Amino acid sequence: MEAYEPRSFRFIELLTVGDWRMKLYGIAWRRELPRAHLLEAAKRIAAEVLRNAVPNNYKVGIYRRPRWQKRMPGVRRLLGE
Repeated sequence: MEAYEPRSFRFIELLTVGDWRMKLYGIAWRRELPRAHLLEAAKRIAAEVLRNAVPNNYKVGIYRRPRWQKRMPGVRRLLGE
C-alpha cells in the first residue's frame, strides 16, 4: 500500500444545464486539475441526469467510482425524493 498523498481540490466552474445550476468541483491526484476528458464526461452525465430530473429537486448527485472498486457500477446516479 502506498502512503497517502494530498489531492488538489478545486472549484472548476458554475455549470448551467437548462434551468439547473450547479458548482463543478474537481479532485486531482499528482496534478493541479482533473483531466479535461473527465470534466467533459462529468458535464455530459450531468446533462443526461438533469434532463429527466424533477424541478426543485435539491438531492441530485453524480458519483464516479474509483477503478479499484469493482463491486459498484461505473457511474451511479443518485436521485433523491
